[in-house]
Amino acid sequence: MNSTDLAKFFTDYVPDAQQGDEKVVKFVGDAGDTVGETEASLDIQFMMGVSPGIQTEFWLYSGADFCLDLKNWTTTMLADDDIPLVHSVSYGWQGELSQIGCTADHVDAVDSDFAMLAAKGISIIFASGDTGSAYVLDATGVGKCWPSWPASSPWITSVGATRFVGQKVGSDEMATDQFGSGGGFSFQFDRTDAKWQEDAASAYLASPPTDPTFPTAGLFPPGGRGTPDVSALGEGYQVVQNGDVASVGGTSASTPAFAGMVSLLNEARLQAGMPALGFLNPWIYKNADAFTDVVLGTNAIGRGDYPLDYGYNATKGWDPATGLGSPLFDKLLAAATASK
Repeated sequence: MNSTDLAKFFTDYVPDAQQGDEKVVKFVGDAGDTVGETEASLDIQFMMGVSPGIQTEFWLYSGADFCLDLKNWTTTMLADDDIPLVHSVSYGWQGELSQIGCTADHVDAVDSDFAMLAAKGISIIFASGDTGSAYVLDATGVGKCWPSWPASSPWITSVGATRFVGQKVGSDEMATDQFGSGGGFSFQFDRTDAKWQEDAASAYLASPPTDPTFPTAGLFPPGGRGTPDVSALGEGYQVVQNGDVASVGGTSASTPAFAGMVSLLNEARLQAGMPALGFLNPWIYKNADAFTDVVLGTNAIGRGDYPLDYGYNATKGWDPATGLGSPLFDKLLAAATASK
């Protein structure tokens, strides 16, 4: 990220912020304040812009081994009790993890750390991916629909993306179509590890869409952990990069925005003498009415707006394109501060 870009973003887009709100309080890992990179700039500007006044750190591991970098991050968090309560991550892989050098042992080690971090009371929020249902052939030439990992971990909250119908603010929302909002059912993790989701996912599978793009038997595991859990608007984000403004979209936009909202919910709870929300998913699914149900659109769309043969339509209730829907902050705040 780049602090000069962050300061300009606050000046241009967060006019009610107080002096100092634009400052990152701590950098962890590799050198983190340098020439701005689009993804990192998007992450930090919108997580902080949504929640000005919340002290925010920037964590960076810039190696070239995705799984080992994740393990470095999770190990560092587990070793320290003074870490942020909410983490937003916009990276992942929709496909066979062996393609990027991740072994089953790597995945198990990182997922085990995620479980311990959930027990520690940390909210970890990942983008669901921008490649729709990621219908691709596996190493044996068999087609599969791949959700993104680590977003598919049972200990992670996964965020998809929506847009306004007709690109008109205030209209109904639909699954984004500038790219495919990632989602689907995990081949790695069963819903027995995500029991808080069982009713919602089972209801979806009991009456699946009749659209011809709905994946046929064998393309996805119906007993797998489903993603995303929720969504948020994911198109048309204005990001300051190296002094210039660019319009950016993705689940990497909706994710830090949602994470900023969770930070505000935590702040309200802490001010009321309540603990932070911690692992979010059981609470989210108990409060499904605090989200706008999205019933339009599909994620049978690849990265770059081209159609896929298979994907999932947005439907009434939870679905593997938009999850439970997009947040209604007032209702989330009321639910978060109602009881411990």
